[in-house]
Amino acid sequence: MSIAEEHEAPANARPAASRFEAFARVCIVAWGPVMASILTVPLLPALPLMARHFAVGAPGAGFMGLSGGLVAQLIVTIPSLVMMFSAPLVTLAAGWLGKRRILLGALVVFALAGLGDMVLYGPLPFLASRVIVGLAGGVIYTLYLSFAADFFAHNARRKVIGFAVFCSLVASLLELVAGGWLVDHYGWRTPFVFHALAVPVLAIAWAGVFPSDEVRTERRSTAPKIAAIAPLTPFYLLLLVFAVGMFTLSLQGPFLLTSKGVTRATEQGFILAGWSLTAALSAICFARLRQLVSDAALVAAIGLVMGTGLITAAKAGSTPILVLGMLVVGLGKGFVAPTLESMIMNRAQLQVRVMAAGLVVSAMFLGQFLTPIICNALGRSGGIEDAVESIGAIVGVAGVAAAIILAARRLNVRTLLRRS
Repeated sequence: MSIAEEHEAPANARPAASRFEAFARVCIVAWGPVMASILTVPLLPALPLMARHFAVGAPGAGFMGLSGGLVAQLIVTIPSLVMMFSAPLVTLAAGWLGKRRILLGALVVFALAGLGDMVLYGPLPFLASRVIVGLAGGVIYTLYLSFAADFFAHNARRKVIGFAVFCSLVASLLELVAGGWLVDHYGWRTPFVFHALAVPVLAIAWAGVFPSDEVRTERRSTAPKIAAIAPLTPFYLLLLVFAVGMFTLSLQGPFLLTSKGVTRATEQGFILAGWSLTAALSAICFARLRQLVSDAALVAAIGLVMGTGLITAAKAGSTPILVLGMLVVGLGKGFVAPTLESMIMNRAQLQVRVMAAGLVVSAMFLGQFLTPIICNALGRSGGIEDAVESIGAIVGVAGVAAAIILAARRLNVRTLLRRS
């Protein structure tokens, strides 16, 4: 299989689905990124009160001498770290049990462990519960991509992945607002109720929308071979670079805004919400735009748009220019996940799709994990502005370089086909 061309295996022909099955498949695919957002976003407004609850000296709150703030941040971020390592293991479980069974199990664990956090008390049970939720989240996100490849072909796949990313971005905005309201009115534990959103998709998956031949094919397939995944390595590396650029404003945005004089939490919230809104708008436009331009052109556009936005925000001398730069970054961010996920899943061979999807999750969350480390290293001399500017330059160069390589390989393939 060429890395520059997309193919659909004849063995993966899709039988016609009923209206309910078609609706259910879209719901299952779209729910994957939403479940991932639930792990962290609605909990962010609860961090201050959570830190106070787990502060050293509070009854039953001491944990290895860590500060309450650090314990609270670990509770919020550990699921993402666990997802990074657990997602590739889904390949083994899918081979033993089939995708449908492990999806149902992961949704049950996600709901029960997440809702259980509403009644847990000490930090150790909390951290253990978040590890379990992270494992379930890694399974759900990995299978979302795998099912997108199983249920949909080519442009339909691009549409549903773009729609799923759009849903996750809109859900993040709603979760942030609703989470803050719940914390203010009912306490810091209440945002964990969002884990109950796994129940509706559990009911849909339980209804049996998986054709038996799809599960049977996955269960009978041999263990995925590294040789089949190796050609996709450049795409994972590009996703990792883009993920760092994407998470730079997610994790460092408040610090950048503060350094530029925007110190009020309300103002920062509105600016960050606007940035997420532009990302949602670009995500929903992904499939239509991909019909008009090639993968290479889209990759170059993502790198240049995100890079330009980051550099603009870093060098901004006024708040309007700062906001403009962040909105531009949002436009690029909305294309990152649907573009790279579609490119990888369209090129992944049938027998390694689950493994390919798991590595997407690992690359994405590895980028999230590395972002603060990279920003700290790049900003030692010039502060957060230099760090954001440097990341913008790296993202821009990486996007253009990858686009040139993609275009050159596609041209070489076409030349060889004409000669033959």
